Amino acid sequence: MPESDIETGIDELKCESEKVKGVYDLQGRKIEKITAPGLYIIDGKKRLVK
Repeated sequence: MPESDIETGIDELKCESEKVKGVYDLQGRKIEKITAPGLYIIDGKKRLVK
């Protein structure tokens, strides 16, 4: 059977926004204000805050 005939049950994924806005710690918790130095995820990118 050709691969194109095999159904996987997975439909196309749709994403409303590709870029995540906001500041998060490495545990995934949303941070309102950065109060200590460390690694943060800011607008979807890892950043080192000194």
